[in-house]
Amino acid sequence: MSERSERDERRIALARAFLKAVDEHGDLGPLVTEDIQMTFPKWGTCDGTKDFPRYFADLGGYIARIAHHQETFLCLAGDDHVAIEGFSSGELQNGGRWPDKGTTGRFCTIFGFRGDRISHVRIHIDPDYCDATADHYAWRRDRAAAD
Repeated sequence: MSERSERDERRIALARAFLKAVDEHGDLGPLVTEDIQMTFPKWGTCDGTKDFPRYFADLGGYIARIAHHQETFLCLAGDDHVAIEGFSSGELQNGGRWPDKGTTGRFCTIFGFRGDRISHVRIHIDPDYCDATADHYAWRRDRAAAD
């Protein structure tokens, strides 16, 4: 296995800083390009920093708080991308919390870079943080009945 380049390490640090800023409701501006694209399941794609107010207002209407547990991160870097897999926890606006019995809080986010700024973010998670749709899946119903 080869060692990471200095550029890869810088980009991993930027991706980590992005997730920390999300957790703390911090300023993402210095980390991203103006035309950043961010994709969140069931929401769609945020096109540029001009869409940040709507994007974060919509997600903030659903998610009250989130914490990405950086000690759990697996970080992979290559070319112009960084992938981070890890665990999160948090609370929804309706009081639901995760992880819970049915959810793990696991996520994987892919960051694309242009120079030393993040140009796209692809968030891969189950947006049903608190397992409200468990009854939609036969294997979940069967498992719950067996417990």
